[in-house]
Amino acid sequence: MEVRATGRLILDLTAKYSRVIHVRVPLDLNAIADGDASAFALATPLALVQILALAVRQSIGDRAPRDLFERNFERTLAALDSGDITVTVDGRECRRLDEVIVCGTNASVRFFLSHARLSALAALYR
Repeated sequence: MEVRATGRLILDLTAKYSRVIHVRVPLDLNAIADGDASAFALATPLALVQILALAVRQSIGDRAPRDLFERNFERTLAALDSGDITVTVDGRECRRLDEVIVCGTNASVRFFLSHARLSALAALYR
């Protein structure tokens, strides 16, 4: 009985307190200077892989060792590829790594567990 209540509490808390990672988007100064396109100063197109790399770096910190970053990044890519997680960037759901998202100066990145993964976690606490 205690374990079931604890599992329900964990699932409720994860739904209520989903964390948003705010990533600063780097500007492509060469595209701005070469093309005389000031639009690139306001919006930068980035592939989802680049945004995920920035989000993982932001979440583990700038001073984290390179191997820790690589392990976390590879795990994130594997989870997205297998369908265990879904990623939203500025409220837009992204499922493919080759998607290109146009971002402003900051991007809000959220990670959500898939329904199947949540069901598997809930089964552990039954």
